[in-house]
Amino acid sequence: MAGAGVHASGLMGPLPEGWHPSGVEMNRSAEAEEKSLDLVQRVVISSIMCVVFGAPTVALAAYAPHRAQTSMGDAIGLWAMGLILGLAAAVGVLLFNRRKPWHPAFLLGLIPAAISAYWMWIR
Repeated sequence: MAGAGVHASGLMGPLPEGWHPSGVEMNRSAEAEEKSLDLVQRVVISSIMCVVFGAPTVALAAYAPHRAQTSMGDAIGLWAMGLILGLAAAVGVLLFNRRKPWHPAFLLGLIPAAISAYWMWIR
C-alpha cells in the first residue's frame, strides 16, 4: 500500500498528500530555534541598552545630591537629566522588546532619580 504510514493515533492508513512527519518536526524545531535566537538577541540588546543608558543615569543621579560641590540649580539640572535619561532607557528597552512605552515597567527608569530626590530634598 503506497503512501501508508502511522498516524499520531497509531493506526495505519494513507498519509495526506504532502505531509511527512520529519517535515513537521523540522518546522517545529526551526520555529523553536528562531524564537530562541530572537529572545537571545532581545536580551543581549536590552542588556547593552541598560548599561549604555543606565551608567550615565546612575552617575547623574549620584552626583546631583552633592550640593557642597554644585549649586542647587545645577543639582536640579543634573537630577532632571538623570530622570529623562532613565525614562528614555526604560522606554527604549520596552520598545525593543515589543512592549508599549506606557507599560508599568517604564517606572524602573525612575529609580535612580527617586533615590537622588530623596537625598536632595527629603533627607
